[in-house]
Amino acid sequence: FVPAHVMVGLGAICFTLFSIVSILESGTSN
Repeated sequence: FVPAHVMVGLGAICFTLFSIVSILESGTSN
């Protein structure tokens, strides 16, 4: 069993990494 705050933390990290990758890709394409 994984604590809720751990899942929230991992979700936030994944979302942040995904956002950074999206910004970098959109920046390099221009």
